[in-house]
Amino acid sequence: MTDTTPSAPSPPRTSILCYGSINIDEVYQVDGIAQPGQTIPTYGRTVSAGGKGANQAVAAGRTGSPVYMAGRIGTDGEWLRTRLENSGVDTRHVRTDTNPTSRAIIQVCRKTGENAIILFGSTGFGVDPADITRVLSKFGPRDMLMIQNELAQVDIILAQARERGLCIVYNPAPMDPILWQRIDRQAIDILIVNENEAETLPTIITITFLGRIVGGDHCGGNPIHARGADGGGGADADTGTVAQPVVDTTGAGDTWIGYFVGLLVKQLNSLLPSTEDHPTEPRAEGPFVNLDAEIMRGILGQASVAAGLAVTRPGAMDSIPTLAEVEQHNRTQYF
Repeated sequence: MTDTTPSAPSPPRTSILCYGSINIDEVYQVDGIAQPGQTIPTYGRTVSAGGKGANQAVAAGRTGSPVYMAGRIGTDGEWLRTRLENSGVDTRHVRTDTNPTSRAIIQVCRKTGENAIILFGSTGFGVDPADITRVLSKFGPRDMLMIQNELAQVDIILAQARERGLCIVYNPAPMDPILWQRIDRQAIDILIVNENEAETLPTIITITFLGRIVGGDHCGGNPIHARGADGGGGADADTGTVAQPVVDTTGAGDTWIGYFVGLLVKQLNSLLPSTEDHPTEPRAEGPFVNLDAEIMRGILGQASVAAGLAVTRPGAMDSIPTLAEVEQHNRTQYF
């Protein structure tokens, strides 16, 4: 006789929602970043996929974690949707707009790899409250939100995500002191800034969520800092290094953030039994498991290696390494 007893439901897995920009990058190779009043020649131009949101989503997707992208593109940017999907990112929450896709004009110094960026927001700033409510209704307390400042309505997104209980990972770039004063800073669980952003912040908050999941004081109650080209090839010398020349620092911070969040979620999900597909209804709140300091050190190290590899290649999204490349580096290098 066939047993018709229903099996126990699978626990919901933690998913990542990246709400952010999806840009077309126009990259110009120069001998030095243009100064006020200066006209300089370029030595090469490329057009590629970028945007802080899209870059972070792709980096997280390459870890194998479930990642959902939310944002807007124009009809000229449908190829960006394909690029996201090819990196394992679900784009059901990416809407096509009548406006042109957001663009970034990027100068990259051929000598140092440092960059300067001008952003044309366009579709990235077309997000409206109805979009936000619709998207966030699909996510709940077990999920994580990655968000940056390259889009409109950041304060509304943060407030609604907080109401739904999502863990919020906030990268306030490009830095906007006025927005920083307007948002509910208590809604932020993990704050990730680079050195310039850290110096600009009027107020420093503490990491509450990260301290909770590592089960102790391993974070020291400080924001996470991402370092530039002078930080060991873009990597943290305490957790992972890539001793290779810096080619282009564009997207290195995004790579670190995406890998950090993706690996964190991957670790959390690995401690659960087999999981179901992402449900369409909000899921019940459940506690995050504790991760010990050694596991966190490994996650931080791999994120640093991923960022270190990214700066050895040109481009933003194009420079993000696969997990296999990161793991191969780990097998052949000593930290």
